[in-house]
Amino acid sequence: ALGSGTAAGLALAQWSGRLLPWWLAFWISVPDHAEAESGWWFKPEAWHWFADKVGEALQDAPGKTMALADQLVEVALSTPAVLQRALQGLLEARRSYQPPEDLRRTL
Repeated sequence: ALGSGTAAGLALAQWSGRLLPWWLAFWISVPDHAEAESGWWFKPEAWHWFADKVGEALQDAPGKTMALADQLVEVALSTPAVLQRALQGLLEARRSYQPPEDLRRTL
C-alpha cells in the first residue's frame, strides 16, 4: 500500500509538472511519519513483547491448529444443510403469497 501510494503520488506529480516540489516534500516529511508509524519498534520493550507473542503462538500452535481443523470440519459438514434451507426459503419466497386463514376470513 505504501509503495503503490508513493508511486501514484510520483506519477501525479510528474503528470502535473511538479515532480521536484513533490520529491522535496516527500523526503522532508518521511522522518516525521516514520517515527509515528514505526518508532515503537525502536524500543526494546516492543521486541520483548513481540518475542513473547511469538513464543505464545508457537506453544499454542497444536491446540489452535486442532481447533481450526475442528471448525473447518464442522463448517464442511453443516454447509449442505444450510444451503438446502436457504434454497427452500428462496423457493418458498417465489410462490405467490397466501394470507393466513384468519386473515382470509376477515377479507
